[in-house]
Amino acid sequence: MNATIEQPETATKTRLYSVSSVIDDWPYKEDRYVGVVVQWLVVDRQEPVAPYEKCIENYNPSDPYQKGLLDECFTLTEATALAEHLKKHHDTNCKLVEVKLPMPGGDIPLSYVTVGGGCDLHMLNKEDGYELPFAVYGYFDIRQSELMHDCTAERELVEDEIPW
Repeated sequence: MNATIEQPETATKTRLYSVSSVIDDWPYKEDRYVGVVVQWLVVDRQEPVAPYEKCIENYNPSDPYQKGLLDECFTLTEATALAEHLKKHHDTNCKLVEVKLPMPGGDIPLSYVTVGGGCDLHMLNKEDGYELPFAVYGYFDIRQSELMHDCTAERELVEDEIPW
């Protein structure tokens, strides 16, 4: 596995991680971009990855955003499996960063962010060959990345293009 792991001080024994990649040659609409940061997140988690009340500051059980913040995080096992999948299938490296817990409860989960205008979600778990036992999306914003070139002519020749 080619992944770096950062571990800050955390107030709980639970360890959760965020996972990101920087990807060159990322397709978006009819162009390709260099240096696209993709923040990977778990989606459709059926059971909490950890107790919400212990991992979220000022936890409010009726706030779905707070639950989503925690549910998008990876366990070390999940993060490692994702890093191995991305390396094997896309030759992409990952950065794993331990999430400081308890986390602030006032942010909006990436899966709740409105997409469009250069921000979007890539549904990694919908790709052929995806075999991880949990669903993963990748949030990206190409507005912070460099345009490679106009790929309109190339895209007309390629059917069912793999996302990168």
